[in-house]
Amino acid sequence: AAYYVAPTGDDAAAGTKAAPFATIKKAAELAQPGQLVYLRGGTYLATTKIGLTRTGTAATPIRIRAYPGEHPVLDVSATAGTSQDAISISGSFYHIYGLEIIGSAHNSVKISGNDNTIENCVSRAARNTGFHITGGTAATTYPARNLYLNCDSIRSFDAPIGGNADGFSAKWNLGPGNVFRGCRAIENSDDGWDLWMGDGSVLIENCRAIRNGINVWASATFDGNGQGFKLGGNNVGAPHRLVRSLSWGNRSYGIDQNNNPTGLTVDQNVCWDNPGGALNLNHVGVTLVGKHTVRNNVAIAGTGSATVSVGGTAPVLQNNAWQLFTGTSAAKLTDFIDTDATAAMNAARRADGGLPEDFFMRPVFGSRFIDRGVAITGDTWLGTAPDLGAYEAPAW
Repeated sequence: AAYYVAPTGDDAAAGTKAAPFATIKKAAELAQPGQLVYLRGGTYLATTKIGLTRTGTAATPIRIRAYPGEHPVLDVSATAGTSQDAISISGSFYHIYGLEIIGSAHNSVKISGNDNTIENCVSRAARNTGFHITGGTAATTYPARNLYLNCDSIRSFDAPIGGNADGFSAKWNLGPGNVFRGCRAIENSDDGWDLWMGDGSVLIENCRAIRNGINVWASATFDGNGQGFKLGGNNVGAPHRLVRSLSWGNRSYGIDQNNNPTGLTVDQNVCWDNPGGALNLNHVGVTLVGKHTVRNNVAIAGTGSATVSVGGTAPVLQNNAWQLFTGTSAAKLTDFIDTDATAAMNAARRADGGLPEDFFMRPVFGSRFIDRGVAITGDTWLGTAPDLGAYEAPAW
């Protein structure tokens, strides 16, 4: 049977729909593999961490989800001044759906287990990274096959400097198969995504890094890094992949290797309005293991820089806009139908939690970007070849 939780409930109650618990922590402590916890709409005030430690299976996950049509909010603002995460998952096969988390003293969600899914959730005003994956010191404790799906991380800030609070991160001691898909990092103080010392390959797919590293808090000592997608750190290598994603308005680079000494795959992305440059995959003084693969991308300066730098021996550079169109013919925002960045940053998601279904950064009718990409194994497209950038032109 399912457990129910409501802000007006009572932890001494039965946890049924008619007599719900009052706290998410209470229901989470009781939930066994195969069980479901429904969160009714409203705000849950909490001061203690929710620890999820049980081990489910693919057939019997432990599900904690918003009641259909309702919006539960976990407000942990009262934990300020501590280093406490809002939700910590060391167990496996948990599926959390539709929860907004406000004011975490540290991470809104930290995953150190395996095979967990966080879907359609929001982190707002975390005091460190919103959504995080990290492991223990032994290889047997490296988190693997975790998925953040259709999540938003908004305005994480570690005051007063802001140099640690990312939107999303996968750092230190990672297993294989961790994925971020359909997620948005919006105005976080440090980076949109940070894979610092992430030694297991991570996939970032169909995501958006928006205005990270911008001092929206007016802090006098602010110094957030401001990379849209930071794909490494401290010379720890892993062959991460970034595909079909957007990076705009960040303080520094749109995409940065950050001293990852392993070849990276960067396919079908768009960067613009990033003052540090669009794409930095140049490892000065570092011997690269493997080679970079960079295909079908678009870089636009806007009010920033369209600089692209790719190092290593014989990188695979194919059909990127800066190779096909140069000088006065270089890629421009007018190559796309909708370029209203403010509206895109604030756009509501689809009913199923997916990114807004609109014309944002899709090639204009008859665009020179249509069918100009190189075919990529495993990818799908309209027409005879992929279009350049993150999205296909509409099927007019």
